[in-house]
Amino acid sequence: MGNEEKYKKVKVTINLLWANIFAIIDCFRPLLPVVFLLLPLFAQAQIKYLQNVKDVPQHPRILLLAGEERQIKSNIAADPMWNKIHQSIIEECNKLITVPVSERILTGRRLLSVSREALRRIFYLSYAYRMTGQTNYAERAEREMLAVSAFSDWNPSHFLDVAEMTMAAAIGYDWLFDKLSPASREIIKSAILSKGIDPSLNSRYNGWLQGNNNWNQVCNGGMTYGALAVFENMPEFFTIPIKISFLENETGFKEKLLSLLLHNDA
Repeated sequence: MGNEEKYKKVKVTINLLWANIFAIIDCFRPLLPVVFLLLPLFAQAQIKYLQNVKDVPQHPRILLLAGEERQIKSNIAADPMWNKIHQSIIEECNKLITVPVSERILTGRRLLSVSREALRRIFYLSYAYRMTGQTNYAERAEREMLAVSAFSDWNPSHFLDVAEMTMAAAIGYDWLFDKLSPASREIIKSAILSKGIDPSLNSRYNGWLQGNNNWNQVCNGGMTYGALAVFENMPEFFTIPIKISFLENETGFKEKLLSLLLHNDA
């Protein structure tokens, strides 16, 4: 592969990852506090290793690399608004400690509300652990991930549910990798692969690849995060969704992005 082609693929990937951020903001409004705190670090964290896909850093590698907590802590100490947002997340995590784990309860044909709540919980709790080092947050996030990993499936017939649950499991698996027991790592990794990535390769469930609405960004985003999380074990799964994303998102993607984010067609 020539340098020009590599550059093009890196550029498209970065554009896709930013689109995923905007899709998260549109669809996952409860996550806005964490997204706000992490936003200045997103591009730096991804670009560092997208330039050489074979040289993927150790966990954590998604959104917030090891040691980048220091910058967020500095911002929190210097800015009352950052501190207020941070404290609100910690307070919510304190409440989540005693809340029962998620259950596989459909609303009509959807599991989407469960997936989004799992994403909110795991994202918040993983953030709280990384910022404070308090193990009770990591342990509660681990219980949540094990609970959703035990679901019979993540409802691939309505693939937004799978995408958001995959993103939830991927962030928790990546951010808490060193705190998870070997048994938990295996269970969560297997769920990401069998209940997240594998169904995305089945033509019965991946009609969103041809879509021009928020399904395309959210589903591609979830699969990308899942593949990044488990890269060491199944690197071939990393390349498949990224290549699909190139093909489906490159043409006319930027022109459609703003109008798409104004309408949630879930």
